[in-house]
Amino acid sequence: MKRLGMKARKERQRPRSRRLRLENLEARHLLSGIGLQVPIVPLTTGGPGPAVESQAISGDQDTSVQATAATSQKYTAPSDTQAWRDGATVHYQVFDPTTSTWKSGSTTYTANQVIVDLVHEDGVVAWTVARKYEGNGTIPHLVGFAIYDTDAGAWVTGESDNLGVLSVESLSTKDGVVAWTVGYPTGTGGYQAREVGGAVYDQALGAWQKFQTIGSQGIKSIENLVNENGMLAWTIGTPDGSGGYTETAVAAATYDYSAQAWQRYQVNAQAGTTIGGLDASKDAVTWKINYGSQAGDVGALLYDTALQKWRAFASQTGASTRVYDVSVAEGTIAWTFGSAGSSLKTGVGVAMYDVVRGGWQSDSVSYSDGRTVGELTNGDGVVAWSLVRSTGSGTQADVAFTTFDTASRRWVFGTAENPSMMDVAELTNVDGVVAWIYREPATGIQRSVGAAVFDPGRGEWKHFLEGATSISKVADLQNAGGLVGWKVTYTGTGGDVARDVVVIAYDYGLGQWQRNFTNYAASAQITHMVVADGTAAWATVNDVHLLTYDRLQDAWKSYNSTNSPLARVYELEADSGLVAWTLAYVDTSVSADPKPRDVGYAIYDPAAQAWNQTVDTYLADDIIEWLVIRDLSVQYSRGGTTYVRSFDATNQVWFTDPAVPQSVFVVEPTAVTAKRAIRFSDMSLGANDWQWDFGDGYQSQYRSTTHAFADVGVYQVVQTVTGPGGSDTSTTKIAVVPTDTPTDLGTVSSSILASQSPTDGVLWYKLTPNADGAFTVSVSGAGVSPDTAIAFVTVDSQGLYSLLGSGTTNVGVSGVTAGTSYYVAISGLTDAVNVQFDNPATLPLAASQQTLFGTDGDDVVDVSYNSGFVVTINGTTVNLDPAVVNLEILGFGGNDTITLHGGDGDETASIRGGHVSISSGPIGFEGDSFETIVYDAAGGADVVHLYDTAGDDVFTAKQGAGSLVGGGLSVAVRNVEYLHGYATAGGTDVAHLYDSAAKDLLTATADWTRLTGGGYLARAKGFEYAHGYSTAGGNDAAVMTGTAGDDTFIATPEWARLTMPGAMVRAKGFDSVTAAGKGGDDTAWLYGSNGDDVYTVGPDAAVMTGAGYRNTAVAFETVVGVAGGGSDIAHLEDTAGDDVFTAATNRATLVGSGLEFQARNFDYVHAYGNNGGTDVA
Repeated sequence: MKRLGMKARKERQRPRSRRLRLENLEARHLLSGIGLQVPIVPLTTGGPGPAVESQAISGDQDTSVQATAATSQKYTAPSDTQAWRDGATVHYQVFDPTTSTWKSGSTTYTANQVIVDLVHEDGVVAWTVARKYEGNGTIPHLVGFAIYDTDAGAWVTGESDNLGVLSVESLSTKDGVVAWTVGYPTGTGGYQAREVGGAVYDQALGAWQKFQTIGSQGIKSIENLVNENGMLAWTIGTPDGSGGYTETAVAAATYDYSAQAWQRYQVNAQAGTTIGGLDASKDAVTWKINYGSQAGDVGALLYDTALQKWRAFASQTGASTRVYDVSVAEGTIAWTFGSAGSSLKTGVGVAMYDVVRGGWQSDSVSYSDGRTVGELTNGDGVVAWSLVRSTGSGTQADVAFTTFDTASRRWVFGTAENPSMMDVAELTNVDGVVAWIYREPATGIQRSVGAAVFDPGRGEWKHFLEGATSISKVADLQNAGGLVGWKVTYTGTGGDVARDVVVIAYDYGLGQWQRNFTNYAASAQITHMVVADGTAAWATVNDVHLLTYDRLQDAWKSYNSTNSPLARVYELEADSGLVAWTLAYVDTSVSADPKPRDVGYAIYDPAAQAWNQTVDTYLADDIIEWLVIRDLSVQYSRGGTTYVRSFDATNQVWFTDPAVPQSVFVVEPTAVTAKRAIRFSDMSLGANDWQWDFGDGYQSQYRSTTHAFADVGVYQVVQTVTGPGGSDTSTTKIAVVPTDTPTDLGTVSSSILASQSPTDGVLWYKLTPNADGAFTVSVSGAGVSPDTAIAFVTVDSQGLYSLLGSGTTNVGVSGVTAGTSYYVAISGLTDAVNVQFDNPATLPLAASQQTLFGTDGDDVVDVSYNSGFVVTINGTTVNLDPAVVNLEILGFGGNDTITLHGGDGDETASIRGGHVSISSGPIGFEGDSFETIVYDAAGGADVVHLYDTAGDDVFTAKQGAGSLVGGGLSVAVRNVEYLHGYATAGGTDVAHLYDSAAKDLLTATADWTRLTGGGYLARAKGFEYAHGYSTAGGNDAAVMTGTAGDDTFIATPEWARLTMPGAMVRAKGFDSVTAAGKGGDDTAWLYGSNGDDVYTVGPDAAVMTGAGYRNTAVAFETVVGVAGGGSDIAHLEDTAGDDVFTAATNRATLVGSGLEFQARNFDYVHAYGNNGGTDVA
C-alpha cells in the first residue's frame, strides 16, 4: 500500500594610523562581559569507543532573542532578491510572490561610514560597515543583514555587535545563514581572523538570532570557515612558533529551530595530531586527523535535533593507516584508506549517525586480492565505489556499495555482478540509486548498464543489469530523481547512431525494477536526451517524448508529440519537473539552418495522472532568442521580450505568476516493524524547498528521503513544500509495529478481551475475521493515555506491512476478508486495558453502502459523520452502522433542503444542479434532487466545487464561505479553504469575490478570476462578469490579463475594470491594480483623484499613482490619463521609433510606433525623447 566554503582570510592590511595593542582590547570592552574560557572536548583517536558525548560551548556571546515557545521552523525567503550600495546606504528589494510586487528597503549609516562588502544569496542580504579614517582608510567594524518576511510583509534587519577597532575579515551568506570572521590587529599593521560570528532569521520570533565567539584570547586563529547548508564549521589554529598557525581544533554551529537558539560545539585534536580537510554538509561536519604530515583518521560532528545534542565521531585506525578521500553527504561519512606510506587505496570506511538509537555506526572493508578502490561516491545514505584490477587487456572493475540498515543495525554491503569481466565507467550515485556503465577493457566500447538500490522496507539490495549485445552500445548515462536513462546506439554506414532510449526506475512498493524501452524503427534518431528530477525527455528529430514513473499508480506515464515532419526540435531542457523545448521548421526553399520559433513546455501532474503540456506558436518570421528553466518556470525571449510560463498546480493551468506549489509524496511501505526504514518519495510540483516532520522529533530538508522510527506507534508525517508562489502542506499516517511474535487470537467475530496487560506499553495481536465486511477495534480502561494509538495492518506475501486504518481509542475498517490474517498494534498504554473486537456476520461487504430516500413533499435532511453517519430526515434520526462508509440520499419531489456537516479531515465536495458529492478519505456521500444545499466543511483543508445552472446565477465567495444562487438552486458553504465556482451551463452569470483582513491578490483573465490571501483561495471560472472587492483591510493587489482581441481598461482611485470580448472583470477598493494587454487594439483610461497625482506613461507601461492607490496598464496601444483635482504631473516617454508630441491647454499627446499616449487636464506635462528615433515636438 502507498501513501500518499568559504576560506577565512588569513591577514589583510589596514591603515597603520589606527593600530591598537592587543593588551588594550579588554580594557576597551570590545567583546567583554561574558568571559573567554571555552570548554573543549578532546577527541580520542587511539582507544576504544567510537563517539564522544556532546557539551555545548558556553562563554560565547549570544545576543539572540530569548524563545518563549518552541514553535519555529526554518524560514525560506523569496529568492528573487537584488541589493546594491550607495555610499553609506544599502538598498535591497525582493519580489514578493504573495502580492506579485517588488518590496524595497534600505539601511543608512552616518556620513563618516561606508558600505564595504555586500553579498546576497537565498533571499538574505548581508554587508559590512566601515568607518573612514585618515588617509581614506577603512576598517569594517559591523555586519548588517536583512531578509524579507512575507508574513509580516516587511524587511527585517539585524546587526552584529560593534567590533570597535576589531575588523570583519570575511563575510558570506548561504542557505539563510550569515557568517563572518573577526580580525584582531597584528604587529605588522594587518588583521588576523580569530573569532567567528553567525546569524539566522527566526520567523516565529520575528528577529535575527546571532552569536559571536570570544574564546581565542587574542592568540588563536580561524584557519578555515565553511558555511554550508545551514551548518557553520571552522578550524582553530594555535601558533606554531614560526609565525604561522597549526590547526588543532574543530568547532561547529547550527541553529536549532525547535530550541530557538544557536547550538555550538568544539573538538580539540589529541596531542600529537592536527586537523585538516574540513568539510560540511547539511547534516554533518568532517575533517581529517593528521599524524605528522599524513592523515590517518577521520573525525565528524553531527547535531541531533531530537535530542538537541552534538554527537562526535572518530575512526580508530591511527598512524598505521593513510586516509585519502573523505566525503560527507546526508549525514553519511565515507573515506578511502590504505597503508601508511603507500599510495594504493585498498579500503573504504563508512560511518552514519543512527537516529533510531542516537549514536554513530561505522564499518570498513579492506581488499587484499589485488583490487584497489577507484572512484568513491556518496549520496542519500548510500556509498558506492569501483574496485579496479589490472588485466592483460586493460583494467577490469567491479562496483561495490553499502548503506546502513537501521533494523538490523549493521552496514549492508553488496557487490554488483560483472559476468563479462568488464571495466566500469561513469559511476553515479544520486537519490539512493547507484548506476554505472560496463565497457570492454580492450576497446573501451560501452556495452551495458548496471544499477543498484537499497530497499529499506525489505532490508536488501536490489540489482539491475542490462544485458549486453554485440550490435548495440550504451551512451550518455544520466541518473537523477530516481530515474536512470541512457541512449542505445547502433553502428551504421555513417557511424554510431543513437536510435533508442532506455529508462529504469525502482518501485519500492512492488520491490522490482521497472524498465521502459522505446524500440523505435531503424530509421529513428535520438537528437536530444535529458534526465532530471524524476523526468526523462528526449527528441527524435521532429518530436518530443516525455516519461516519468508515477509511484502512486505504479506505472510509466508518457507523452509523445506529433509534430509536422518539417519540425525540428532545436533545444530541450528539463529541471524541477519541468520540460521545455523549442521547435524550428525546415524551409525547403532555402539552404540556411532553420531558427526556432515555437516553444513547448510540460509538467507531469500527479493529481491528473497525466502530462500537462502546451506549445506557444508564433509567426514564421519570429525567432526564439533563448530558452531557460529558472525559478521553477519556463522562460524564453522572443523579439527581445521575455515570456514566463509557470504551472499553477492548484488549478492545473499554466500562467505567468510564480509557480504555485503542491505537496505530493508517496510512502512505501505504510507500516513497518520498529527500526525498519520507510522510503518517502517526493512528487511535489512548483517547489524548491522541502521540510519533513516525521512526528518523532526528527525532521529532514531533503526532497526524497528515508527515515526509521524507533518506537511502536502511529505517526503523522507532514511535508511542507515552498516555492516562488507560496507553500503547501500534506500529511499522511504510518504505523510502526512490534518486531516480536503477536498474540494469535485465531478467528474473531465479536469479543472483549478484559484486563490486557501491555508489554512496554504495547499490545500486539494477530487475528482472522470470521466474515467479510467491517471490522472495528476499540480500547478502554485505566491504561489509555493521550498517546494511545491503534494500528490495523495487513502483510503481503513478501512480508511488507500495509496500514489499513488507525485511530486513538477506536478504529473501523471496511472490506476485510474472512480467512485473511490481520494484525492490530495498540501502543501508548500505561496500564491494563479492555480491548473489544467486532466483526458481525450481519454486516456483509455490501453493507458499506447505503441508500436512503426522501418523499414527494418538501423534505428537510441533516447529515453528519463521526464514527458513523447520523441522518435526520423530516425529524426522524437514523444512526447508521460504522461499516457504512458510502451513503446516498435521494430527495425526490418537492422543495428539498439538505444540511451537511463535514469532519475534521480533508474533504472534497462537488455541487452541481441539486446533486452533491463529498469525499473524505474512505468516506463518500452522494445526494440528489435537492433545491437548497448547506455544507459546513468543519476542519481540515477542504475543497468545494460549485457549478451553475442553465439560468442566471450569482456566485459569491468570502474567506471560508460562499454561495451559488440561481435557476431554482440555493447553495451555501462554510469553513472552506478552497472554493471554486464554474459557469458552464448557460445564462448570464456573475461572480463576487471578497477579500480577507490579510494581504490579498486578485488575479483575473477572460476565463477565470482568482482571489487568494489569509489562508484561502476563491476562484470563478467562465463567468461573464466577475467582481473583486477589497473591503476587509490589508494591502491588496489586483492583476488582470487581457485577451488577443480588443480590450478596454478603465481605472479610477476607487475601482478598475477590464472589459474583454465576452467577459468583464472589476476590482473595487484595491491598493494597486495592474492590467496587461495581450494583443488586439487595446485602450486604457487612467483617472486621477482629487488630490495630487503622478501619471507616467511609456512604451513599457503606464502608471497613475496618488494617495492610497496605484493603477498600472501594460502593453496597451492607447493610454489616456485624466487628471482630477490637486496639483497633477504627467510624464510621457517616447518609443524607440519616430514620435510626435503635441500639447494644448488641457491635452498632450505622444504618438509613435503604433502607440498613442494622452494626458488630459494635468497641471504639468513633461515629454521625453530619450529612446531613439527622430522625434518631433
